[in-house]
Amino acid sequence: MANLKMLLPLCAAVLLAGPMGNARAEDFNGTLDWTGFSVLLTDLDVSDGVDPSLTWLSQSTGASVLGAGGATVNNWGPILPASPLVFSNGLVTASAGPDMLGISGSGLHSGMGFLEAVATRYGDFTLSAQTRVDFTLPASVLAAAPAGVEILLGASMVVTGPLGAGFNSDEIGVGPGDAQARDLQVSFSNLDVVADDLHFSSALNVNAYPAAPIPEPGQLAMLIAGLGVVALSLRHRRCG
Repeated sequence: MANLKMLLPLCAAVLLAGPMGNARAEDFNGTLDWTGFSVLLTDLDVSDGVDPSLTWLSQSTGASVLGAGGATVNNWGPILPASPLVFSNGLVTASAGPDMLGISGSGLHSGMGFLEAVATRYGDFTLSAQTRVDFTLPASVLAAAPAGVEILLGASMVVTGPLGAGFNSDEIGVGPGDAQARDLQVSFSNLDVVADDLHFSSALNVNAYPAAPIPEPGQLAMLIAGLGVVALSLRHRRCG
């Protein structure tokens, strides 16, 4: 019985301990490249005598990192402030500027807590009557596959119309060991006979958290061997 009391805690500890060496460097990053942002206008009714036009009413940038604060810079005009917002908690960094939205992280490990960060740029604009707008924004997201850490990283772009007009969106997302790089593309058509006020938003976001530990083959072998010793001990005890 003494052997049983000693071996059972040992087996449980081996199973729950997870892979050896909990701390492991890890990299992930995402970008929305505003230097490659493009706007295409299409006249849906050339007979109405109205030239297609888009006018920005406001634009804003925002960035936040869980545990490191966050802020939004509002600019009631078409030009954003030149200085980017940057926040970091030592593991994750989020930045938002006029030319780039960025989010990155390194040194993540299974002993950390839940991490969350976002970088965003959004604004309101007026679209002329009977006009279609097509937005294109280059995006790139990459997540490594660290031991003991789950990562969900995404990029999105959304255009929202007036009440009842709905919205259109495009997004990409990756998990551990995955990467994507392509243009986000969103279109919206104003079919009204008057100009409409619309809302635009783009964002990068990440969630990272410790994964449930999975025993390695060597640990499972130790566990099985330990259980075998326990079973043999119990059998000999019964025989005695």
